[in-house]
Amino acid sequence: TISTPLYSHNKYYVVRIKGMKVGNTDLGLDAKTFNSGHGAIIDSGTSLSYFPRQAYQRMRTVFGQETKAMNLGRAERIDGADCWRVSKVPGGIASFPTYSVDFDEAGMTEFHPVHYMFNHPQVNSPTHYCYGILDNGPAGLVLGSLFQRHFFMTIDREAKRVYMVPDMCGDSGTDQMKG
Repeated sequence: TISTPLYSHNKYYVVRIKGMKVGNTDLGLDAKTFNSGHGAIIDSGTSLSYFPRQAYQRMRTVFGQETKAMNLGRAERIDGADCWRVSKVPGGIASFPTYSVDFDEAGMTEFHPVHYMFNHPQVNSPTHYCYGILDNGPAGLVLGSLFQRHFFMTIDREAKRVYMVPDMCGDSGTDQMKG
């Protein structure tokens, strides 16, 4: 179970992120990079995740380093996301690196590729795997519903805490949690 403080804001559910890793590589960014704007917002009404430009660019650079041995080739842009043909990823979506997020008071928590990659256009017969984190320019960080996949989320406004409990939910993508 991940438990992190919920910071007050009249419109958003905000958490604080102290740092991140892609695979085994720490992004080396200051916490204020992740918490700019309104802070790190948890938003189930947003499909993908959006990161401030500096964090996004560093993540994409490290992602490229961590996936170099996979020989993915140049990404194709589909609906604004970077995507790779399924045929170039013989190990499936689980072949991509894990991401680790250091939430305030929760420590470093590992998230699997299924939390930031998605199948395009269909879950059961995808043609591409797409990177579900996009550049949010000068705005803050938004963790969308893809990030929340396979978690039972509880936002306790009275206790001012956010709880994330891994939950397989009968989703057809659960086999993608390996890695």
